[in-house]
Amino acid sequence: MQAQGQSPRPEQLTIPAFDEFGGLEQVCAVRSGPDCLSVQIEGAQPAIRQVAARMMAGQLYATFGETPIKLLRYTVTNQGVPGRLVFDATYRVRAAAAHG
Repeated sequence: MQAQGQSPRPEQLTIPAFDEFGGLEQVCAVRSGPDCLSVQIEGAQPAIRQVAARMMAGQLYATFGETPIKLLRYTVTNQGVPGRLVFDATYRVRAAAAHG
């Protein structure tokens, strides 16, 4: 039984577009509402800057837990800690047999 007010446990978020950026240590998310995730990325400052630049370029494909999703819009909620980027993202579940 889950205690009232207990936060959901973060799950692995895999974003293939970020694979080329060395220096990322952790990418995880929790479901923060219907079709919304709260995402935390930790790593070296240059990698975090590359991630932020890629996010500005548009939508991203990802896997949350085992669910393939498309991240649609981002709202940065914390970028004041070096080596950490926290943002909320709306998403849509993708069909499993989508083109690459």
